[in-house]
Order: sequence, then C-alpha cells, then structure tokens
Amino acid sequence: MSCGDFAAGADVGKNSQGKYIVDILRSVGYDAITLGNHELDYGVPHIKDIMQQAGAPVICSNLFDMEGNQIFPSYTIHQYGSKRVAFVGALTPQTMQIERSAFYDAERNQLYDLKRDAIYDLVQQAVDEARAKGADYVIMLSHLGERPASHVDSHELISKTNGIDALLDAHTHSTVPCVYVENKDGKQIPITQTGIHFANIGKLIITTGGKVSVQLMPVEEITCTSPRVTAVTDSIKSLLP
Repeated sequence: MSCGDFAAGADVGKNSQGKYIVDILRSVGYDAITLGNHELDYGVPHIKDIMQQAGAPVICSNLFDMEGNQIFPSYTIHQYGSKRVAFVGALTPQTMQIERSAFYDAERNQLYDLKRDAIYDLVQQAVDEARAKGADYVIMLSHLGERPASHVDSHELISKTNGIDALLDAHTHSTVPCVYVENKDGKQIPITQTGIHFANIGKLIITTGGKVSVQLMPVEEITCTSPRVTAVTDSIKSLLP
C-alpha cells in the first residue's frame, strides 16, 4: 500500500511528471494507493490520467469536483485467504493551499474541493459501506499526518470514527513505529508512519486470531530476494542516466 507523495520524488519523478514513478508502482504490485499533496503538483486531470497505469486501485474519500462528483473511489476491498480487507483513503485538505493551482483556474474559479469540514464523516461513510459489503478489517491509508495546518490530522480522524482497525499515515513524513489512539468507541487503534527517503518499510500484521499490529523495518537491515523488490530495483536502474 502507498499513502502518497510518490509522484514528485527526486529527479525521476519531477522530470517525468510522475510517469516514471507510476511505472515503478506497477512493477511492485501495490494492492491500494492513496494520494498525497504532491500527486497534485501537476493537476488533477494529469494524475487521473497517469494513475490508470499504476496497476492498483487509487482511493480517496474526500476529493470532489464542484459538481459533487467524486474523483476516485473511497475504498477498495481485497481478499486475503478467507478474509476480506478494505482500504480507505483520505488526502489532507491542506493540499488546497499547498497545491493551489490544482484547485483554482486562472480566473480563481474553484475546480475541486477536499471537503475539510466533512472529511471525518466521509471516511466514516466509507468505512461503514465497506463493512456492509463484507470487509472483515478496515485499514486507513491516510495522507493527513500529525499536525497539518488545516487542523485535520490522523489522530483526530481516529478519535471521531469507529470501525478502522489500523491507520497507515503520511504527509508529515515523521518516523512513527507505532502509537495508539482511542477511537469513538474507546478502542485503541495503531497508527504508523514510515518517515522519508525510503528509510523504512511499514509492516501490517493481522494474526489468525484477528489481532492487528504495525511495525517499521529499516531498509538497511532487510535482506530480501523477493521478485517484487528486485522489480523495484531494476525499474529504478532503468530510469537512471
């Protein structure tokens, strides 16, 4: 899973406006992807176009056009063995300030909205719908971070909702192995964030007994011959001069 801010990374992302990064995403084989603010560096139509090649569902519960049309689905559900896991996505409303040109035209007419005042309700709606469709677990892919300027953050999202089993966070680029936040029902929900520059890989564990936990694995300590990891390495090398 990806929690966003991948398309504009380094020269590989900037020089191709995210297209080469999407090639890498497709090679890895993600199950779900949510957007970060930097995916909108090149505008909403552009990211909609290139993400069709990502090979994975792109989810975002709070990005709408001004006619009320949702740009991406709120969630996706995957089958893992006998269990169904839903992934719900959300993008920080702060993006409307950071990437202002993506939300307004040259005449300052608003084109898109991130529903700052409704974001928690939209997430809850998506969680409830996924549960109603048979999801055994719901994992939040959150590009909200800890304390964004828009005052919408991952901790408050958990405190105002229920039905989420774990939250994978991004946006503030902090390294958070695991913290627990109490949800609306008083249940402790794990939150994690992997940091920056691919320093860590996040690991989500769902045991056969139904316990959900998260942890970080420093990349420098990982020895792996996985075909997916090899595919990523080969893809990056092929894009370098």
